[in-house]
Amino acid sequence: MYKLLLCWRYLRTRYIALVCIVSVTLGVATMIVVNSVMAGFAAKMQSEMNAMLGDLVLQVHSMDGAPDADAHMAAIRNAVGDKVVGMSPTAAVPALIYMQVGGSISTRPVTLVGIDSVMAPRELRVEAWSRLARDLDAGKLEAMTREITLAGAIPAAAEILAGKVRGRLVVNVNA
Repeated sequence: MYKLLLCWRYLRTRYIALVCIVSVTLGVATMIVVNSVMAGFAAKMQSEMNAMLGDLVLQVHSMDGAPDADAHMAAIRNAVGDKVVGMSPTAAVPALIYMQVGGSISTRPVTLVGIDSVMAPRELRVEAWSRLARDLDAGKLEAMTREITLAGAIPAAAEILAGKVRGRLVVNVNA
């Protein structure tokens, strides 16, 4: 109790210190409120998008992923039956992308989503690759692809980080 009394006596005589403490407290409280609102908005947006797509998302909160994704998918398939059109474990990771826009570097948040295509039925994979072969203009793909050697990967990484690379780099480990 005496510590509180000493603090109060000190702050009564030095108003600038009291104003600074109140300012910091209000700033931290504002930051907490804004973060809470934005986190709620992001969760609501994700749930609304998932509701429109009509998918089922089994989400785990582990950096190692789902402990046994195959067992979970088998349980879902057993419960739902033939109504499941397709299922695949995915990984969604928040990331930042750096890009050069008009001479200045801009940073934007993105979500990297990866899928294990091996889990899709073979017929579906063949259909997807056939459609890519039919619809994708090979000339445009070739124009945006540059082959580099393994020794050139480190300098190429520096170019990527500097925003000097456009298109796709293919590392030829045999060259």
